[in-house]
Amino acid sequence: MEVPAIQPLSRRSHILSTLVLRGVCRAHTATLRTREDGVSMAEYILLTAAVLIIALAAINGFFNAIAAAFQRLTQRLNGTG
Repeated sequence: MEVPAIQPLSRRSHILSTLVLRGVCRAHTATLRTREDGVSMAEYILLTAAVLIIALAAINGFFNAIAAAFQRLTQRLNGTG
């Protein structure tokens, strides 16, 4: 029995981070135009997007490592590895 591999999240993480960033930017656009601290708010938004991308990449690597471990275990149990 073969363990299905977990698909990479790179495309999904890019789409998700883009949607989140767009939503946050749209929500704060009106207030950023009138407030003087708009630059610092934009920095927080970019920082949040960067943290989200890094977290998704780490999760992707973690699940791929687990999938590979189960694949090796399955091969050993089947006697093919």
